[in-house]
Amino acid sequence: MSLIKKILAPTDCSETSKDTINFALNLKKKHDAKLTILYITTPPEYIDEFSDTNNLYRQIADQTVAY
Repeated sequence: MSLIKKILAPTDCSETSKDTINFALNLKKKHDAKLTILYITTPPEYIDEFSDTNNLYRQIADQTVAY
């Protein structure tokens, strides 16, 4: 029985983080663990009460890269 049950792998979708995700995937397979991938992004510099939040969410979704 493996002690590793859950793995959290943060990524910013850079080349370096892709290696980290591949490592996490191999670890998941080896230990039959649950893998959660957390996409890290830089927030917008300024949001005021009049900002179009739907547009903001759309921009973030457009930046998300599927592995």
